[in-house]
Amino acid sequence: DTDRTDTLARWAVSPLFAAEPDRPAMFTNVSGGLQRIIADADRFTITTSSIEDPRAHGWYRITGGACSFCQMLAGSIYRTSPEFKGHNHCGCIAAPAF
Repeated sequence: DTDRTDTLARWAVSPLFAAEPDRPAMFTNVSGGLQRIIADADRFTITTSSIEDPRAHGWYRITGGACSFCQMLAGSIYRTSPEFKGHNHCGCIAAPAF
């Protein structure tokens, strides 16, 4: 998705154009956004396949950290939506529920 990667690139480098350029913030933005794009492709494959598989009950989130947002979403089984609510640097994965 070139629109998504272009938007990420523009947003990620924005700290370089501040009055005092912030290289560490730029690297944090780039690494988190790129990790999310890559992880979302994997997550979408699992969530979509889990919904379409007649043997599966849907999919669920396996948390990858102590983020309160992710902890709130963990434990539910999603049967109709393949949309995985992730964020930059999110280590959570989707898993089929059998």
